Amino acid sequence: MKNVLLLGLGAIGSLVASKFSDNHVHMDVLLDDGRYERYKKKSFVVNDKIYKFNYVTNSTYDKKCDFVIIATKYNDLESALTQLDGLLSDDCVIMSLLNGIDSEAIIGKKFGLERCVYAFITSTDATRVGYTNRFNADGMIYFGEKDGSISNRTNEIVRLFKRVKMNNKLTTDIVTKQWKKFMVNIGMNQVSAVLNATYGDFSKSTEILDLTKDAMEEVVEIAQAKHIHLNEKDKQKAIDLIAILSPRGKTSMLQDVDAKRKTEVDMFAKVLIKMGEECNVPTPINKVLYQQIKAIESMY
Repeated sequence: MKNVLLLGLGAIGSLVASKFSDNHVHMDVLLDDGRYERYKKKSFVVNDKIYKFNYVTNSTYDKKCDFVIIATKYNDLESALTQLDGLLSDDCVIMSLLNGIDSEAIIGKKFGLERCVYAFITSTDATRVGYTNRFNADGMIYFGEKDGSISNRTNEIVRLFKRVKMNNKLTTDIVTKQWKKFMVNIGMNQVSAVLNATYGDFSKSTEILDLTKDAMEEVVEIAQAKHIHLNEKDKQKAIDLIAILSPRGKTSMLQDVDAKRKTEVDMFAKVLIKMGEECNVPTPINKVLYQQIKAIESMY
């Protein structure tokens, strides 16, 4: 994987780019023309260190890339993928670090699902404001083949991440792990955004926890209908995690609401509602959460 491209330079993207830069492993950051003109005049600051990343556009990139890491916003994913047209080598591998459970399907529809290694990043507190990103925890990238196999390309990714000192775990049950994180986001992120609830509020309020559990139960029921191994114990483990989080901390979706940014509710409730209809599993809690969050966005 000699030629690596990064698509998306938000909180997660700039964290990854800084890791490559710090460890002297070349990575190109793919931008549209507008961002290219703006970014080349600026420096990114990540944890108080100044970075000049290697920016390219579709028209200026003169190689074929072997590995693409995607860290865009979900709502920008489909349009951002057009920037990759004509840039992929025959064996190019694509890894999405987006939350949710359908970014691989979106990427696969355009470039072929066989290119995708399934992945997500967790346990990072990276927050980008303007050209400044700060994080205390690097996070962990979980990844693997959809079929659970260990392949040459996943082993190559392990070696690459080791070189850039990016925490990672190659797993044989990546789809189940994606669903577990999806369940947490469905519950905590959406409920916190509607109720303006910090992690401490979850721990103090039985009612908030009950609503969170009800939202997550709909994920469990749909997962089981799809023969994905998710159960009540997984739901309880997710609830137990709340107790170890900073009481004043906020979910990423609540941070979006506070900043009057468009949330990623389409990646969570909207996707779940659609799957519920396909599996004939009711999703009343998520339908209400979806409507409430969309209403909050409309009042910005």
